[in-house]
This record gives sequence, C-alpha cells and structure tokens, in this order.
Amino acid sequence: MGASGSVTEPRGHIAVIGAGIGGLGATLAMSRAGYRVTLIERDDTPLPNSVEAAFEWDRRGAPQVRHSHGYAARLHNILRSQFPDVLDELCKAGAVEHDLGAMLPDEVRRDIDELKVIAARRTTYEWVLRRAATRSPLVDLRVGVGVDGLLADTLSNAEVTHIIGVRLDDETSIEADAVIASTGPHSDLARWLEPHGVDIPEVVAKTGITYLTRFYRLQPGRSLPGGVLQTSSRRAGLSYSCVGADNGTFSITIAVESTDGELRRHLLAPGRFEAVCQMLPGIDTLTDEQDAYLASWAIGT
Repeated sequence: MGASGSVTEPRGHIAVIGAGIGGLGATLAMSRAGYRVTLIERDDTPLPNSVEAAFEWDRRGAPQVRHSHGYAARLHNILRSQFPDVLDELCKAGAVEHDLGAMLPDEVRRDIDELKVIAARRTTYEWVLRRAATRSPLVDLRVGVGVDGLLADTLSNAEVTHIIGVRLDDETSIEADAVIASTGPHSDLARWLEPHGVDIPEVVAKTGITYLTRFYRLQPGRSLPGGVLQTSSRRAGLSYSCVGADNGTFSITIAVESTDGELRRHLLAPGRFEAVCQMLPGIDTLTDEQDAYLASWAIGT
C-alpha cells in the first residue's frame, strides 16, 4: 500500500458503505492497493468547492462533524509514511501540525521517532480525504442511495455466511468480493445480517452527557496562546475544552449532564454560551470580540 502507484487490472472489488472518515480511509487504502472500490453514501450532498464552504457542508448523516475533533499522532504517522500527498494537501488546506515530541524532556524525546498531531476541523479533514480518495479511477462514488441489505452465500463446507455484495434501496444490487460497513454508531449492520442467520449482540449504553460546541475564528493578527489543546477542565457540574483547528479557527466544547435541561437551554441562548466561557479558567478570554468571533455551533450527545 503506497501513496501512489497504479495497476492495470484491479485485484478485486470492494464495496464500502458510508463515506465518512472511516469509509473514505478504507477507500483510499483499498484503491491504492489496487482494488476497485464502490463507495456508497446515503447523503446526497455535493462536495463543496473549498475548505470554508466545507464548513457549511450538509452532512446530515454525520451530525458530529461540527464538534471538536482531535487527530492522534498515529494518524499523522500513517499519513506521513503511506499517504504523504494527503498530509501535504491537509497542510495546504490550512491544517496545522503540532510537534508534541518537542515539548518532552530530552531523555524521553530521543526514544520517540515522531510525535506530531494534526489540528483541523472535521469538515476540513473529510473534504481533503474525499478529494484524495475519489481522485482514483478505481473509485466509484455513489451518493444519494442507501443500503437496504446484504447479499450472502453460505459456503457448503462450513456454517459460514459469505457476504458477496449489497442490496440498495433503489432495488439494485452491487456484487463485491468484500463489503466494508463504516456506518457509525447507528449502523444497521445487525439488521442486515440477521436474515442470513448471523446474530450480532449489541449493548447500548448512554453517555448521559450532551456536548455543545461553538467554533470561533481569530481576528486578524490574533493567535491562540497554547498548542492544539488550549485547555480542558471540569467545573461546577460541567466539562469544557478548547481545541485549535485550521485556518485560524478553534472550538470550545461544553459538556453537561443530559438530564440538566435548564443548563442546556441556558447555553443555547444567544450570548449566554460566551458568558459562561468568561467564567471558566483557561477559556475566560478566548471569546472576547477583539480576539475572535463566532463561526458556527453544534449540539450532540
């Protein structure tokens, strides 16, 4: 698997369900390994033409896109070693690399190859990743169509169900050598497999937390005082964090108990989110109008 390279004949055909981060990553890896990939995405929303337009991208199938996101050093190392062109595109799109290794003591740092993380909005990362994944002639992106079930064939020599494709909600089917379901926490995978005698027990546990996130853009000439994570703390029954992103943006996320409807309504009221921020150490000055202005907000659980 490499950052580039081509093959004249595909090694096989893979169907990938879901064009979020996981599905796009699988598509990128499989296509560059020489497989033909059909990527199926239920949301029928065209790819925006710029990073800033991507911030307003209608990704109703992934409502978490406008919450804070962190990209660990392992991701940076995978991009650097296997997909350097994607890492380069991310940086050109405004993402920032933070060298955490440089912050460590010398006796620790000499045993670490590279410890960098990426600061970017989720929409920026997904925009770059979709452009990179769908650039390959081996990738066929199908949007505006959902998966209604799986095609299966039971092997005669064992009690094993072999998935051989997907059935779409437009009453067509796609046969494939393998199917990758990257459909998130609300996946229908268990329902798709049940008719084929495959039972996947699921345990759902509520977090009991509601996250409220607002993104801000720094005023010209202003900068954040810290690195990718400005602060993270817990005070008076709520948790909060501030995370740096790309192109002069950063997010503030406040997490409250899901049962505390009064506090949630308070934080949703105009101006009150910022008023609360001004009482929390570490983010008390970050929403001042002379430093930054509101770009977007989101709610999630």
